[in-house]
Amino acid sequence: MAAADPWGPSLILVLRGLANDPSILNFEISRRFAFSLDHANTAGYLFAMSIPLCVAVAMAKSGWWRGLSWLSCGSQLFALILTFARGGWLGAAAALF
Repeated sequence: MAAADPWGPSLILVLRGLANDPSILNFEISRRFAFSLDHANTAGYLFAMSIPLCVAVAMAKSGWWRGLSWLSCGSQLFALILTFARGGWLGAAAALF
């Protein structure tokens, strides 16, 4: 008896979803989420909350988890700098302190 194809049901669900709402392939900035990120401060505050989590994972884990979390932390810190969100910078600094 042959094993069932695990990708079959998933592919059917994806195709059904695309047929139901093809506008999901519209990649305009306001259509990526159910709500748009209205201001750079919103993105800055999200980074301010997730950067300390990446540092905590880097300190608690070892091996490739540590490297991946430092890479994530560095890229999020770079993105936080690009947002020009002073509140996000202060929040990240306070959370890390």
